[in-house]
Amino acid sequence: MGFSDAWFDGRYYNDHEHFQKGTKFADKPKAAIAIKDPKIELPDNGRTYMCDLWNNPKPVIESPKYDPATKTWKGIVIYYYSTKENAWVPSLPMEFFYYDENHNYVAGSDDPDLIETLKLTVDDVREMRVDRNTNTDPASFKIYDMQSPPGTQGYN
Repeated sequence: MGFSDAWFDGRYYNDHEHFQKGTKFADKPKAAIAIKDPKIELPDNGRTYMCDLWNNPKPVIESPKYDPATKTWKGIVIYYYSTKENAWVPSLPMEFFYYDENHNYVAGSDDPDLIETLKLTVDDVREMRVDRNTNTDPASFKIYDMQSPPGTQGYN
């Protein structure tokens, strides 16, 4: 997964998906934030949130990507800055939904309880120290196939 204009592992990756050494959070305060295996608290509002992975809808707590014991979502989740929320909102509400009392489908992105529970506030982001590794080169990284080192010739 590539990151454009995003913070990941304490480093900023620019629009060309390159690590931009020395960039501080104050330089890019509204860039996206990518988090590997984030903790995901679902609202305690009586709703059963669903996700549709591979055309197989099931409750989020039964998803193979979610560990209810640790409340961890497996994989990378990207949080995008929302001027409306003045916070970073994850891409997950786009994947989640629930059925209301009339059995109508309600998208997670339309649920203020879910957005409020999952969002990262400015204080949360400061506490995360998203720029903590800005002057440190990554020890290792891979190109898009997540196996080959950078500079590996592509295939036609």
